[in-house]
Amino acid sequence: MATIFLVMKVVFPIFSRINSFFGSIQKTGAKLDKFQKAELDNLVNFSVNYFQKKRGHDGKVRRYLCFRTIMEKPLEYIIESEAAREAFQRFARNCKKQDDYDETDPFIKPTSLRDEEWRQKLSSIPILSRFFPRFDANAMMATALNQTLNIISEQNGQKLLGSTASSDFEIHSYVFGLTYEPDARCKKIRCMLMKEEDLKTQFDVEGDVFFELKNHGLRLTTMKKMSEIYKEEFPEASKEEQLWSLPHNATVNDAVALMNSKGKSGGAAQAKGPGRLRKLEMAFPSFDPALVRNFSNINDVGSPASRFRFPQSPKS
Repeated sequence: MATIFLVMKVVFPIFSRINSFFGSIQKTGAKLDKFQKAELDNLVNFSVNYFQKKRGHDGKVRRYLCFRTIMEKPLEYIIESEAAREAFQRFARNCKKQDDYDETDPFIKPTSLRDEEWRQKLSSIPILSRFFPRFDANAMMATALNQTLNIISEQNGQKLLGSTASSDFEIHSYVFGLTYEPDARCKKIRCMLMKEEDLKTQFDVEGDVFFELKNHGLRLTTMKKMSEIYKEEFPEASKEEQLWSLPHNATVNDAVALMNSKGKSGGAAQAKGPGRLRKLEMAFPSFDPALVRNFSNINDVGSPASRFRFPQSPKS
């Protein structure tokens, strides 16, 4: 008996170390393989999408759909909880496995995860609900979108702060959503950002849309879908001006009553859950028209939809 105990005491640590060694090699290999395949769902790529008219070498003016990366952040910046982060990544990766999968719709949507069904069952037992909280896909999606909004707002924070102290700023409304394109060359979670006015109007314009690279064509179908979702979640009927007010001497109870009052919230359509898109306002410096050359026609050839203005050359 003592001999068996001695053998186990010697063999088990050795076996544990060997198992740990090969497990570490396998884990490292899996990470390398994932990176080499450009499967980077631990990153969130933020890009602004816009239409731009360009003149080609043949003198013809064509309408291009362009996009540029404005920043890239680890997913943990948006979703701090490791468990919630892994669940959100499964939302994205499992999109093709969903019964209602639509290859033209890469926008991440909340869905029940099969590997979370056991948690749902245990959470329904009162004595266990404290240890196994209910998995709420809608709440997770809403929090992810709200935290994404905060990341974007942080980048624009100084300009927005400046706009409160100066009139030399313009405020524009933007719309964003989170996508995962399983057929893209580089697979990562992306935050698609577009000016609200362009999202409302540009996809109804007839004619061909051109791209800077041939593999950019997938972005057109993505942004067209974003335009469709936008019209569903922010219908024209909900854009009527809504006036929320309280008297100057309002109490906390008055504010709570206003929050709980019936009526439209002004956000995404409530009937469709938390929604998949969010809106935010961003501030941009404006310039003195007397000191710059003003492209008054938004359809002029030049910078993206002629949104940028450039100083005039000094007169001789």
